[in-house]
Amino acid sequence: MTNRMNRFIFLLFFLLFYSTTSQAALEIDVTEGNLRPMPIAITTVIDRQNEQLGLGLDITKVIASDLAGSGLFYPINPKAFLDEVNSVDRSPNFNSWRVINAEALFTAELVYDNERYRINYKLWDTFTEKSLEANYLVFSKSKWRNVAHMIADTIYTRLTDEKGYFDTQIAFIAESGPKTERIKRLAIMDQDGQNAVLLTSGRDLVLTPRFSPNGKELVYLSYRNGQPQVYIYDIQSKQTYVVGTFPGITFAPRFSPDGKKIIMSLREGVGSNLF
Repeated sequence: MTNRMNRFIFLLFFLLFYSTTSQAALEIDVTEGNLRPMPIAITTVIDRQNEQLGLGLDITKVIASDLAGSGLFYPINPKAFLDEVNSVDRSPNFNSWRVINAEALFTAELVYDNERYRINYKLWDTFTEKSLEANYLVFSKSKWRNVAHMIADTIYTRLTDEKGYFDTQIAFIAESGPKTERIKRLAIMDQDGQNAVLLTSGRDLVLTPRFSPNGKELVYLSYRNGQPQVYIYDIQSKQTYVVGTFPGITFAPRFSPDGKKIIMSLREGVGSNLF
């Protein structure tokens, strides 16, 4: 009886121990994601006619900076390239790009014609050896940064299936002057901090700029003569329009989703209402 009881206790202990260790082995502790940026080869934009001006290199740098800044792409150092791209029309040697782990390849060429630039570009999948994008853009030299952002948007969209955001602007309040007499001006700039433009003189206090859904207008609050007034600024025409004076405004004005109305909150008595 004693031996039988001992064997029973041993068997029970073994089963409990085995069950515990088996369950422990099946536990998965997920603490964080592991997002690996996609390695992409961005070759220098070919510019045979105006190479000394460096426009092709400037466009290349902006494209690479945009993609790297998204955190989703890793532009490979050009020093690692094994193949030299001399023509955007030539089919790449895909093996030489796969060797350096490039999963995508960008090539482009500038052509100058009648005071306008044309950039022909292609995006390749180095593993399937297929073209993902083959397009061109025509532009004036002053718009080269916008074109670089637009191309970066196209690359971003083709490789992620998400809309790019590089060719966008940021509205903000630019401050200057001594601490006791700060001047605040309405301003806009590219999403990468370049091409900042002041839109107001700084004579009146301006606050809370908001873009319209189509990005062509700004609505903002200004205190002219001590009274809160709502304005609309047309970015293309550079014209300012007064919406009205709203002494009880408590919520920054902004456009409705369709861009046809302006929404704000006004204090009436002890409460606030949305208008």
